[in-house]
Amino acid sequence: MKRSKIVITIVLLLGLLAAYFFLPAKVVSPFRSALGVIASPFQKVLFNSSQKTRNFFSEITNIKNLHWKNTELEAEVAALRKENSDLKETKAENDLLKKEFEVRGGQLDIKLLEARVIGREPASFLQSFTVDQGSNSGVKVGQAATSQGMLVGRVTEVSGLTSQVTLVLSSRSIVQAALQDTRTLGIVKGGLQGLYLDNIPQEEPFKAGETVITSGLGGDLPAGIIIGQVDKVTTPKSEIFQTFSLSTPLNFNKIEAVFIQM
Repeated sequence: MKRSKIVITIVLLLGLLAAYFFLPAKVVSPFRSALGVIASPFQKVLFNSSQKTRNFFSEITNIKNLHWKNTELEAEVAALRKENSDLKETKAENDLLKKEFEVRGGQLDIKLLEARVIGREPASFLQSFTVDQGSNSGVKVGQAATSQGMLVGRVTEVSGLTSQVTLVLSSRSIVQAALQDTRTLGIVKGGLQGLYLDNIPQEEPFKAGETVITSGLGGDLPAGIIIGQVDKVTTPKSEIFQTFSLSTPLNFNKIEAVFIQM
């Protein structure tokens, strides 16, 4: 019985739908109006639901687009940061070379190879450091390393790509030197107290601020490289030789690059 009612209902609905679509407009027009009134609330509900669904997926799309834009902006910011850092490094290198050029009176009559400091051992912080140039670039043991035209140290070990520079401040360093004005010879040594000029005869008058340079004796370092300036006498007059402490404008803790004299 229930099935027959369902079948009759379906047949009636199908008949009404067929009449709605196939009968002349004049005949079904009243029914269409009534059906439109009945269906209107349902149409609104369906429309609102579809609109919300559309808005939901639209928001998802917008969020994805914002994510990609943020990613692109982050990449651009990172690229700009790197570019800014590279420009600063280039400026620092140019300033270093300019200072070296100015200190040498505007003429670089010798070949200089720039070498960046790439390693310092904490146990020997003011003894030596490693630079990024080696025998592949023509670096040899004994060559001078300078900064701002002043002696930083000498190359003591060389490999293909790197070299070790023993600082003039090192307790292992001994440099044949001379007082620039009087040409008096001495030996510059390093140590915990800094630089000092040893083996100066007692009769040599002390002259504060006098420049001390490499003498060129021994053939290991070229003559004329500035080491520092005379600061004060550190030995009593009863000694056979005088010892002068030296000052230097170089901050060995902050040296990032040197020029190796080829």
